[in-house]
Amino acid sequence: MKKITTFTLMIILSISFSNAQEFEVDGDLKVTGSVESTTIDSLRQLTASLQAQIDSIKANGNIASRVYTFNLETYTSAINMHEIIGYELDWFLLQIVEFSFPNEYSIIQSYGVDGGSHAALRNGGYSYSEPTQNIYSDPIVTFVYHNGGNESLNAPVTVLITAQFPD
Repeated sequence: MKKITTFTLMIILSISFSNAQEFEVDGDLKVTGSVESTTIDSLRQLTASLQAQIDSIKANGNIASRVYTFNLETYTSAINMHEIIGYELDWFLLQIVEFSFPNEYSIIQSYGVDGGSHAALRNGGYSYSEPTQNIYSDPIVTFVYHNGGNESLNAPVTVLITAQFPD
């Protein structure tokens, strides 16, 4: 059996100390001093920035939710929401709350001008695979009732609008 000399032990210890700056620990770890991380600092800055934006919106705006009901005259109806709401808004969050479904298997969807923003309501409740609400920046919203044609519909739809109202 070989003997480990003091010199060999010193070399092993010095190598292990030089590699000890980064390591992984399983279990409980107690650290004294400060932990420096650019990720933590950037997250703190982002959180502070978002909180400042929220505080600014609360202080400067009248963000509120209001309910509006209007008739869809056809199965595909382009509605100017500014006319329904009574204000010209920069943005609004729209959620379809209620619709008088003519048959059992049906869905109503709303689409923004870009076709990407939409909210949906199925007969019997909301769909897990589709958004129930969405933010629109253009006032023209197209409501499409599926399981129908282009004939007259004349059905009421109720929406919840959340926005920064001027009053």
